[in-house]
Amino acid sequence: MFELSEIEREFPELTVISSPLKEIASGRITGISWWNRAGPTDIGVAYNKHQVAHSSSHFVLCEYRMIISDKNLIMCPRFSLSRYIGLLGEFFVSHGVYRNYNLPIDYHNLANGSHCGERLTIGKNSHIGANVTIGEDVTIGDNTIIESGAVINSDTVIGNNVIIRSGSVIGASPFFHYNEENNQQSYFAGIAGVRIHDRVLVSANTVIEHGVLSDTEIGSNTVIGHQVCLGHDCNVGDNVCIVSQSGVSGGVVIENDVTICGQVGIANNLHIGRGAIVKGKGMVTRDVASGEIVSGKYTMKQSEELRILAMLKKMIRR
Repeated sequence: MFELSEIEREFPELTVISSPLKEIASGRITGISWWNRAGPTDIGVAYNKHQVAHSSSHFVLCEYRMIISDKNLIMCPRFSLSRYIGLLGEFFVSHGVYRNYNLPIDYHNLANGSHCGERLTIGKNSHIGANVTIGEDVTIGDNTIIESGAVINSDTVIGNNVIIRSGSVIGASPFFHYNEENNQQSYFAGIAGVRIHDRVLVSANTVIEHGVLSDTEIGSNTVIGHQVCLGHDCNVGDNVCIVSQSGVSGGVVIENDVTICGQVGIANNLHIGRGAIVKGKGMVTRDVASGEIVSGKYTMKQSEELRILAMLKKMIRR
C-alpha cells in the first residue's frame, strides 16, 4: 500500500486536493483502475465530473478543472491524462503491484509444437492445436478448442465451450501511448488481462488486446468474425455479434444483444446500447442508444440516411 503523500513526492507536478473527510484523506492507495472499476483504495481514472462523482474510489485522477468532491483529487495538467495513466501504471508495476508485461516468459513445451508459460490450467475435454503459444497464468475451461497457430497471452481466462480459431491473438499488447515532456512517444504495456466467458466464438486472425487498467471482457454467447480488432479495456456483453473486419477502439462498452456488421469502425470510449445495430461500413463517433439502428459515415439513424440518399437521387435526376 502507498500513502497519498508518496504519490505527491513521486509526481510533484500533480496537484493533490485532499478530501475534507478525515477517514478518506488518511486512506492508503493499493492500485489504479478506471473510475467504474476502481475499488475504494484504488486510484480511479475519470474523464469528467460525472465519472468523478460516481466512482467508488476515494482517490480520483482527473485533468485540472473546477471539481468539488468529497474524494481525494489527483489533478494533472490539461491534455495529459493519458501520460499520467501510463506513468502511474508504471509506478505500480515497478513496485511489484502488477505484472510487468515487458519481461520475457520462460516457456515449456507442450505436444505438437505448442508451448506455454507457468501456471496453465486446462479443463476437461479441451483441445490445444499445433503451434499454439500460451503465456503465464492462463485458465482454459471445459470443452474449449484452441486451434493451430493461436496465441493466448498471459492473464487470460477462457470459459467453457469456447472456440478460438487459427491465427487469433488473445491478450495482445494494448495500443496505449502518450507523450513525454520532451514530446517523445512512450508506450505503456498495461496491467490487466482478458476474460472470455462461456460459449464464445473468436474467428480466425482476430486480435483482442489485454486491458490497460481493467480486463478486456467478452460476455457469453458472443460471436466475433474474422480479422476483427477489439481494443484494450473493452467490455462486450452477452449475445453480441461482431462481423468480420470491424475495429473497436479501446474502452468501448457494448451491451447485450448488439449487432456490429462488417467493416465497422468504433471510436474509443463510446457506449453501444442494448439491442443496437450498426450497419456495415459504419463509422461510429458517438454513443448509440439502446435499440437504435445506425449506418453511414456519420452514424446517422439508418432511416435518416436512406431519406437523404433518396433526396440526392431525386436531385440528380432533375
